[in-house]
Amino acid sequence: MVREWRETTTVHDGGRIEVVVPGLSEGDRVEIVVRQNGRPEESAGPRFGSARGRVHIRDDFDEPLDDFREYMR
Repeated sequence: MVREWRETTTVHDGGRIEVVVPGLSEGDRVEIVVRQNGRPEESAGPRFGSARGRVHIRDDFDEPLDDFREYMR
């Protein structure tokens, strides 16, 4: 039976990682895969204002579209 268990952890001094996996017994065979996610936990999500200057809304954004003029009364 293959069972998967994931945990996100922090790398300590010298590249040391401490993980305790519940349900394992001495002699169990396991495969360990380490993947670096590339960003610290504090900045895991987007920050407010991070797209400033990248998004532009035209002045006529709320104006009716010419394609729909016949449906408007």
